[in-house]
Amino acid sequence: LQHPLLPFVASRKYETKELSFLKSDFPCNLVIANLKTFISEQQNSLGTGLTLHQREPSCRVSSANPPCSSAVSRLKLYDIFTDLTVKNAQRMSLTYLHEKEALTPNSEVNINSMELESFKIQWS
Repeated sequence: LQHPLLPFVASRKYETKELSFLKSDFPCNLVIANLKTFISEQQNSLGTGLTLHQREPSCRVSSANPPCSSAVSRLKLYDIFTDLTVKNAQRMSLTYLHEKEALTPNSEVNINSMELESFKIQWS
């Protein structure tokens, strides 16, 4: 086990607040695999890296009502975040080293089954 479970117990009950930075739910088979901040040497934000993964339901699990469709997941990066305005969005290599095409506000991101896609997002 590379990352063992570390249980923590509190003797008091604490009020917890819900945190949501998404306007709506993602498709159930789409997962945020990585979310990271890019910072310059002067500690200025250069944007956010976002890697999305489209999962495929397991063939070994049978269900009368499969929870997710295996269809291609589509979303608009400019429209998914709450209280944040996307200034620029660009498709990147998985390592974030190579830029690919820039996305427009109306661009739909299509992620095929079992694929990973990375994006660099700059905020207004």
